[in-house]
This record gives sequence, C-alpha cells and structure tokens, in this order.
Amino acid sequence: SQRVDKYYTLYRQSFPVSRSDNAPKIQTHHLKYGISYPFSEVAALKGSVSWRNDRRTYLAFNDANLAKKTSFDNWIILKTEYVFDNTLNRGINSYNGTRLKLFAEYFNNTGYLKQNLAVLGFDARNYKKIHRNLIWANRIAGSSSQGSQKIVYYLGSVDNWINLSNSPSFN
Repeated sequence: SQRVDKYYTLYRQSFPVSRSDNAPKIQTHHLKYGISYPFSEVAALKGSVSWRNDRRTYLAFNDANLAKKTSFDNWIILKTEYVFDNTLNRGINSYNGTRLKLFAEYFNNTGYLKQNLAVLGFDARNYKKIHRNLIWANRIAGSSSQGSQKIVYYLGSVDNWINLSNSPSFN
C-alpha cells in the first residue's frame, strides 16, 4: 500500500568499561525493520522486529580476566505501538497540543529460552499555552514488565536533589 512507511536501521554501540576491573566491555549490534501505517496526519500504528547482539569482552586488567571468555547474547525484539500526536512546535521545548503513545514490547534471548521480557505501557502528555511563551504541561505515564527478566522502575528526579552533601543511595 502507498500509506505504509518502512524503515531499516543498523547501528553499533560500544559501552566503555566501568571503574571496576572485572566489568566487561560491551559492544552492541542492532538490526531493526519497522513499518508505520498512518490513519491520519496525527495518528499511526507502528510495528517493528529487530535483532540485537551483545558481545561482552573482558579486558586483561588482571589474571582472572584473562581466563574469562568472550560471551554473546542474541535478542529478538518485537514492538507495536499506537501513536497520536497533534502537538505544534512553538519554539525550543515549547509545544501546544496532545501526545499519546500505547505500546507493547517483547524481548526473547535466543540462547536462553527462559530469558524473556514483556512490557506494556502508555505515555500521555498535554501542553496548554497560558501566556506567550508560558506553557502548562501535564503528563501521565505507566508501564509494567513481565517475564523472567524485569525492568527496575525509578520514581523521582535528579539523584540526591534534596540533600546534596550525601552520596546517592538506593533502597
């Protein structure tokens, strides 16, 4: 059909080693194919299937790391979403209108069938112009994860924004 938009994406990303000598260097290769079917100028149904390869390499900081082998994780990812966006851009980070996204994702590690993750969620935002460049923004969002792997959800803002003298902590 003439209305269906298709896209392909291939990217590679390398994560630096953390301060720990035992942490691996991670290289990710991600191949993605997606389609989008617009119902109108402001609403669309989108879907994608992708494959992600994570390669963990232990750098030779010590004798223990020399004995560790490079490991690979291969993930198949399915995603579908409904998007509604009638916002108008009035300037830098200044919008007027409504945005809504309903989404579902499924991740499956092909090497370990017991490693999977399913995510359901939504994100709704409304921007109202109050006066000239003054915008009132409302947002409500939610998400849930199921499966053998879980997502850790955080509520809050910048780490330790109330008491800057203490280091960030986690309960």
